[in-house]
Amino acid sequence: MIGAGQSDGSILNWLLNPSGLTPHGFCLSWAPGLVALHAGSDAAIGLAYFSIPVALAWFIRERRDLRQYAWMGMLFGAFILACGTTHLFSILTLWVPAYGIEGLVKLLTAGLSVVTAVALWPLVPRLLELPSPSQLTVLNSNLSARVAEQERTTVLLRESEARGRAINVELEQRVVERTAEIQRANQELKELLAQRELAEASLRESQERLRLAVGAYDLGIADADLTTGKLIAEGGFERLLGLPEGGLEGDIDRLRAIVVSADPARDDDIAAGRQQQADSVRMRRADGEIRDFQGVRRFFYSPEGAHVRTIGIYRDVTEERRAQEELALRGDRLTELRAELAHVSRLSAMGEMAAALAHELNQPLTAIGNSVGALKIMLGDGGEALDDAARARVVRAASQAEGQAVRAGEIVRRLRDFIARGEADARIEELNPLIEDAVALAAPNAKAQQVEVRLKLSPRADRVLADRIQIQQILVNLIRNAIEAMRDTVLPRLLIISTATRRGMVEVSVRDNGPGMTPDFAQRLFSPFLSTKTTGMGVGLSICRRIVEAHGGRMWLEWSESGADFRFTIPSASREHHHAE
Repeated sequence: MIGAGQSDGSILNWLLNPSGLTPHGFCLSWAPGLVALHAGSDAAIGLAYFSIPVALAWFIRERRDLRQYAWMGMLFGAFILACGTTHLFSILTLWVPAYGIEGLVKLLTAGLSVVTAVALWPLVPRLLELPSPSQLTVLNSNLSARVAEQERTTVLLRESEARGRAINVELEQRVVERTAEIQRANQELKELLAQRELAEASLRESQERLRLAVGAYDLGIADADLTTGKLIAEGGFERLLGLPEGGLEGDIDRLRAIVVSADPARDDDIAAGRQQQADSVRMRRADGEIRDFQGVRRFFYSPEGAHVRTIGIYRDVTEERRAQEELALRGDRLTELRAELAHVSRLSAMGEMAAALAHELNQPLTAIGNSVGALKIMLGDGGEALDDAARARVVRAASQAEGQAVRAGEIVRRLRDFIARGEADARIEELNPLIEDAVALAAPNAKAQQVEVRLKLSPRADRVLADRIQIQQILVNLIRNAIEAMRDTVLPRLLIISTATRRGMVEVSVRDNGPGMTPDFAQRLFSPFLSTKTTGMGVGLSICRRIVEAHGGRMWLEWSESGADFRFTIPSASREHHHAE
């Protein structure tokens, strides 16, 4: 017997020892054409096979999403590499009879091919599950359509939120709290919409989120199919109408029957083929109460352009509109009260000036009486003809009476204009005469009170855009306050009124050399019901400041160690205003 070692050596010798064998070229009779044909073909096949594993390795490296199948690529590469090696050995055996080594290579190739085939078949169903490019295109198109629908829904809801925020302004605490709740709800709804935009969930999940939002924020959705006459109403919509779930019974006509009033032109958008509209409608609830509803309607059309479907999202805005109307009524009443307060302020100022103005009127009236008495004496001399000297005295006395009557009439006109009540009427006015009239009204006895009034009026600041009576009210108030402040001041008592232009505005200064005021009091000077006078109401400066701010200017106290310098600004009348007038 031959030992195991000898047996193994014999087999190895049998495989690797080519002695006694003839090259394959001998079988081809060493025909050059056949030898070249076989050698060239096997060389081309072998090189091609060697390039395929390189391509597979590069493909697996670039496609990271297929890394889980890299082992199959490596198995294919090994199998193809072994196939290429067999072809190279086919070239070698043309001249060298190394059939044993070639057989070993073929045996290896056979093993790799069997393993590859066995591993490939279970893998084929998993590879077929990978979507094809056409399937990916369809999925992408469906996803884009869903995203577009979500974006449209987002636009509708955001528009509704904007209208809700714009309606509620300056309400009482109850309305403020309600507005805060709506804003918080809108913020939560925005966050939900943002999450929905980013989510890639199914259409059923998106609809579920929408139903949750409708229930949370008291919205109602109605879907009307005009082709069948059927109505799909969410429970929230029927709840807004005071109906139980299913109370509309899916009938469009039942919904139309509870509509009390709507915009007559609301269907014009449908005739024009528009996609959506903001809708405002009044409907009667089940308990008989008529409520206001506001929402958005979305229209759908057939390919032929016929209106076939409408989806509406609504909310009850009855309380908001009532609050808005209440706020408007309060605003009107507040305006009326402010006008009353300003008028009372002028009346109060008029009462305090009555004594001084009576003395001012007494002078022209006394002069008129003296002149008329002189005329009576001169004309009562028995009807004798007047000579030139007598006629001149009569004319002079008549002229004096006429001048004093005009003066008295001017004083009365100033009083009537100042005390007159009316709405603000801003127009181009000459400021310098207005200041002179205010001085005549507020300080008719300035000389008797030993107050020197100096006017430093700039010609460039003469024309302003203002309400004459209101600005005159400010000036009269400031002038009277200044004269009263200097009542106990040692001489000289000086009141200086000056004007200047400042960047499109006219600045008016009313300055006195009285005792002034403490910094602490100056900071609270324009607060209502604050006064340094025991008989004052404390509303004059507050009203003056509000009038100035209504004109677009500002009013302040320029700090000074002695005296007080009140200043305010009003718009300057430009050349454009002048031409427009």
